[in-house]
Amino acid sequence: MKYHCEHCNGGIEFDLSQLEPGESRLINCPHCQSETSILAPISDAEKERYKLVYFVNLMLSEMHERARNHFFGTGVQQSMFETYKWFYAIGEMSQMTGVHLDLNDVDTEELDSIASMAVDKLTANQIKEAHAEARNEIVAIFTNQSQQGETEAEANLRKPISSEVKREVWRRDEGKCTKCGSRERLEFDHIIPVTKGGSNTARNIELLCETCNRAKSATI
Repeated sequence: MKYHCEHCNGGIEFDLSQLEPGESRLINCPHCQSETSILAPISDAEKERYKLVYFVNLMLSEMHERARNHFFGTGVQQSMFETYKWFYAIGEMSQMTGVHLDLNDVDTEELDSIASMAVDKLTANQIKEAHAEARNEIVAIFTNQSQQGETEAEANLRKPISSEVKREVWRRDEGKCTKCGSRERLEFDHIIPVTKGGSNTARNIELLCETCNRAKSATI
């Protein structure tokens, strides 16, 4: 592909396959010998992915702050339930989107210690309830983030659920609807829709009967 030097406007041939999308490189112009930058273009799908990563990073940081505040009682009532819920939500959102909490400014030892102390204070039923609330919080976050329909770029990201993932989900959910327990007319449903950043991993897919799935779709 031909580019033009930003100094002398001379034509420069450059093979973009050497660069990742969005990557830039300084090269010497063969005409004026000045350094000029080459920037590889970014597709619409990649732009949407970058937007998702930025948004999820913000949400993960906010969840981490909420968990710490509830643990130490900073500005809110101290609650081991809320502490654990938000730490669990961090892990779930990371698994579902493939985006992970930036640990550069996080004390990982403190993080693990707080999460461990919080879960030790909860009963098995409270832990189960915290898991359910965490997943509801994640769905609400993505629903509120975008009420728009699927864009063309997002549509291109949609891929069929693999047979391996389907088998794993079927075994985990014991071949029944996770909402009502029905074993009739079951469907594999994305907890977080693909159009809102959800993945095709087992952690983001659950078994729902047709009735429960349609009822859920009506609320998203």
